Amino acid sequence: MRRLIARCWLQIRRHTPDLRGKQWCSRALTRLLGPVPLRSPDGIWLATRLSSAMGLSFLDPSGGGHDLIRQAIARLGPGDRMLDVGANTGFLTLLAARRVGPSGLVIAVEPSQREFQRLLVNLRLNRASNVLALNLAGGDQPGISRLTIEPDHTGLNRIGHNGQASSAGQPCQVLPLAALEPGELALVKIDTEGFELFTLRGLEPLLRQQRIRRLVVEISPIFLQHHQQTPADIYDLLASHGYRPTVGPLAERQWDELFVSD
Repeated sequence: MRRLIARCWLQIRRHTPDLRGKQWCSRALTRLLGPVPLRSPDGIWLATRLSSAMGLSFLDPSGGGHDLIRQAIARLGPGDRMLDVGANTGFLTLLAARRVGPSGLVIAVEPSQREFQRLLVNLRLNRASNVLALNLAGGDQPGISRLTIEPDHTGLNRIGHNGQASSAGQPCQVLPLAALEPGELALVKIDTEGFELFTLRGLEPLLRQQRIRRLVVEISPIFLQHHQQTPADIYDLLASHGYRPTVGPLAERQWDELFVSD
């Protein structure tokens, strides 16, 4: 019954004007139903909060605006390894896990305890045995920071200015991800709401050795400004290690960039 109610509400959302009352109804249904297992058009099962724009984007038949990373994942083959930083509830992780097969590995890094618990649920729902899930954030220095948790848009959880969020934030472990010694990575995806440069600095030992084939990095000038950084800082760091962009830079509010090694 929960699943039927959720699917009916998704159809109403898609075919009615975007009015204020729709989000109120979505929040009310989320409180009533909790995360509901729903199947995406790709055949991935996801425990979905009906009030989460990020969660609903994974169920969008048009792809939900994740075209570039989906194209990069489609290039993965059996036995490849991927690092998914900011894995959220694991949709892209699961797409990649299906591509790399039982001989491959996807490392899913997600600092939010709320999203991480749903990530674990989704791994069980999809019987994904080739995923290593880690409840931490990727940074340039090991330590403990604080993560601001958004009540509805689960894709906007973020570490605050200079690695510190408000005292109301959730504590999270931060680790330079090169310390995981993940081997050769066919793909790295980084979506950390302005913390991308810190994450990349923590991967520099791998970048220097060209042990990462491709990177898809979300770039948001507004979120980068919170850490006194700019998109040029990301482009310059990756260029210094022999990675060139294929999309931008762009004069937009936010975009995904694909970097490939020369």
